[in-house]
Amino acid sequence: MKKVFRCVLAYILVLSVVLTFAACGSKQQETKDTAGNTATQTGTDKSTQGSGSESPQKVTVTWSYWGDPNEVAQHKQVGDEFRKKYPDINIEHITAPWNDYFTKMQTMFAGNSAPDVMFLTYISTYAPMGVLAEITPLCEQHNFDLGKYPQGALQGFTVGGKLYGVPRDNDTKVLFYNKKLFDESNIPYPEEGWTTEQMVEIAQKLTKTTADGNKQYGLLFDPSNWFLWVNMNQGKYFDNDENPTKVAMDDPNTVEAIQFMGDLINKYKVTPSYDLLIDGTKRQQMFINNQAAMLVDNHAQIPTFLSSNELQWDVAHLPVFPGKPKANVGGGAGFTIYSKTKNIDASWKLWEFLNTEGIKMYMAGGTMCPVNGDLLNSPEFLDKPYNAKVFVVETMASVSFPNNPHWWNVYSAANPFLEQVWVGSATAGEAVKQALPELQKEIEK
Repeated sequence: MKKVFRCVLAYILVLSVVLTFAACGSKQQETKDTAGNTATQTGTDKSTQGSGSESPQKVTVTWSYWGDPNEVAQHKQVGDEFRKKYPDINIEHITAPWNDYFTKMQTMFAGNSAPDVMFLTYISTYAPMGVLAEITPLCEQHNFDLGKYPQGALQGFTVGGKLYGVPRDNDTKVLFYNKKLFDESNIPYPEEGWTTEQMVEIAQKLTKTTADGNKQYGLLFDPSNWFLWVNMNQGKYFDNDENPTKVAMDDPNTVEAIQFMGDLINKYKVTPSYDLLIDGTKRQQMFINNQAAMLVDNHAQIPTFLSSNELQWDVAHLPVFPGKPKANVGGGAGFTIYSKTKNIDASWKLWEFLNTEGIKMYMAGGTMCPVNGDLLNSPEFLDKPYNAKVFVVETMASVSFPNNPHWWNVYSAANPFLEQVWVGSATAGEAVKQALPELQKEIEK
């Protein structure tokens, strides 16, 4: 009898263990992000195909990027195409608006849980943190051709001689001009090689009060892009761009470029006042409404200009400072891989796709200027109703931002001082002299 009782008891114990594990397996599991939020929260979107549980063969890579709803939709379209090519790789999208994105990345870096593939800029800030994978060995392993990228553009993703990604696009600046206003004043369109002096002369002729009493300006530009004009005049920012010990913005070429911009506003008066000039929406609308003859800006303006039935426009080269070579900006964002990714093969496949097939989809959207030389010179980019070849030439003249973690802090700290130049309350020399002690603090922190 005792023997039977022991058998029954053993059976009950085994059965209870089995039921307990079955119950645990049936509970729904909520995945958490690095902030402890569920994966269904806004900003995280796991893309899967089919239904039921994920098969053991499938892996998931996380991919982060910023953007407004339209940009997010475009990224997700690219992700959908990737899934068609690699159905065994799922993508978890991590998104945030521009103003919140980099704070989110810093939090994830601190938690050792950053996305596998990240859309980033400011590479010189993040590479020293050890969170980005060096990309050159992977490119060599998979025969990814880095020779298609201008060296100046790659410098923005190079820190300490190591490459951590490639730029998807470039913030290439060009000169948009209003053909109607040029024609009405019998002024020839700008040609490659024209100088800043010639630009001033033309802008003065095109600045006038029209017959209906409205003001027409010769030129519009963004004062916050002062680094463009400094690059064009071969100015300096630091004594050494990679390992600075001193801010060198009192360099004569730097001061001259900043003063030239101030003179366009306050001396030559070929632009609106600073409060209007700094507003990107107002600059765009003034150009569309035939209130300005020339606009310095980037490729992102083109879809809007093409949609305007009234605007007659084209693209021209930027002028050059007398005696100086052509130079532009080498900004732009690109894709990187997390140094601690647990899915390096899948992460590489996504990275490679984004920089090959995916970038063609981005380019088709019309808002970006690719850096990849093959795409820049492709019929898809060049066969346009405007002179797209200008973007090719200007992109090849790109100058990278200084490759050190202090650059963006120095740039931001300089803006309040330079605003005095834009409003005419100080010369460039005076403003830079005032700024230098504060800017120096930024590289000594």
